[in-house]
Amino acid sequence: MRRELSIAVRYKESISLMYFDLNGFKLLNDKEGHQAGDDVLRLTGAAIKASMRETDIGCRYGGDEFCVILPRTAIAETQVISERLIEFFKGNKGSRGISFSIGVSSTGPEEFCDADNLMYQAKAKSKKKIGFYIETE
Repeated sequence: MRRELSIAVRYKESISLMYFDLNGFKLLNDKEGHQAGDDVLRLTGAAIKASMRETDIGCRYGGDEFCVILPRTAIAETQVISERLIEFFKGNKGSRGISFSIGVSSTGPEEFCDADNLMYQAKAKSKKKIGFYIETE
C-alpha cells in the first residue's frame, strides 16, 4: 500500500482502497466448522480475483478481513468494482449466507482518507440488518 500510495503522490494520481470483512463468518465457523469457513474464504478469493483488474492488488488482511488496492482509480469506479465483487459472491450458492461490510476510500496526493473507519461504519449497519453494505466517504 505504501509503495502504491507513494507512486500516486509522485505522479499526482488517484488511488482507491476497498477494505472489507465477512459478516457472519465467525458464526459459520462455530456452527459448520472450519472447512465451511475455508470454503467461504476460497470463494471470497475467487470473487476478488474475478472483480479486480490486472493492475489491482487484492489480499487477505487477516482473519475475515480483505482489501483491494486500486491504483489510478477514482471513487466512482471503485464503487462499481465493489458491486461487481458482491454480485459475484452473492451469485454463488457456496456463500452460505455470508455478506460483506465494505469501506471504500479514494485519495490523491493532497488528502488521505480512512477506509478502515468506513468499513466499521458498514459493519455497524450489518449488525442491525444482515446484508451487503458499502460505505464511501
